[in-house]
Amino acid sequence: HPDDEFLGCGGTVLRWVGEGARVRSIIVSTGAMAREGAKKSDVIGLQRAARTLAKKAGMLPPIFLNLPDNRLDSLDRLTLIRLLESVLKSKQVDSPDTVLTHWPYDLNVDHRRVAEAVLVATRPAVSCVESVLFFEMPSSTEWNFGSTPFSPNVYVQLLESQMENKLALLRVAYDSELHSERHPRSLAYVKALAFVRGNQAGSTYAEAFSLARGIF
Repeated sequence: HPDDEFLGCGGTVLRWVGEGARVRSIIVSTGAMAREGAKKSDVIGLQRAARTLAKKAGMLPPIFLNLPDNRLDSLDRLTLIRLLESVLKSKQVDSPDTVLTHWPYDLNVDHRRVAEAVLVATRPAVSCVESVLFFEMPSSTEWNFGSTPFSPNVYVQLLESQMENKLALLRVAYDSELHSERHPRSLAYVKALAFVRGNQAGSTYAEAFSLARGIF
């Protein structure tokens, strides 16, 4: 969904872009039409926001697959896998070596289906992808009570400037998706989570990931 790419790993994106990496998001679902009273203009607005954010963050333009929001479980599993395989092998993506995706036990069904499809589409011997990491998504990863909890084992340290830039870009691009305090999609929570993850790893701020597989 538009906003997942920055809520989940925006600080890491900013760090990697600053180090010279080429980063592009693949936004699978429209991210709006499941809401009551949603209009097509809401989808257009979110896609415009994703393009704006990508440009400001130094990313390549996002790829939109425009699949139905919160209905990926109604889509044939193989269809989604083959779609992601074709995108990852396309010239537009240009042989990625690392893929970041959702935690496969998130509350949101789209997150779970995408994570599953990514693992199949990036399987060794048929994919150029060397590393796959799961990120945590505020209001979806921690709200899937009773399921497998997020278990990070990789931390990307963030400078304070990268943390503040992440928050600023979220505020500019995805203000409509954010909430006030006392909600996981508030800027206060996003910063507090990065502070907790950073302290776990011995730094001030960090984003945490669970390594699915990697070649090092």
